[in-house]
Amino acid sequence: MPGSDVLFYFTGWFRLTQAVECLGLICMVIALLILLLYFFVSSCKQRKALYAIILFTFLSVLFIVIGIAVFGGKMEQMGYSVGWSMGLAIAGVVLAFLAGIMEVLELR
Repeated sequence: MPGSDVLFYFTGWFRLTQAVECLGLICMVIALLILLLYFFVSSCKQRKALYAIILFTFLSVLFIVIGIAVFGGKMEQMGYSVGWSMGLAIAGVVLAFLAGIMEVLELR
């Protein structure tokens, strides 16, 4: 049906995807800001800051993975295929997870 492609923008699963992806982005930006403070401000070089960076990084990974799973699953059900931007999102979350692992190694 023509024009029905626009209707899924108003469904609950699409809003959920938008919300969790935005939360993932916000968590990653917070982790980046704390990381910059950790590197460049001598009074912020504490373990608490590193714990906060790790927390926000892994929260970001969790939110983004939820968004990817919901979006990919629903698009598959609707008969659509995901594009190259989904590949970039998956690559980004893998790199964020690796960054979180490296942050955990920094604790030692």
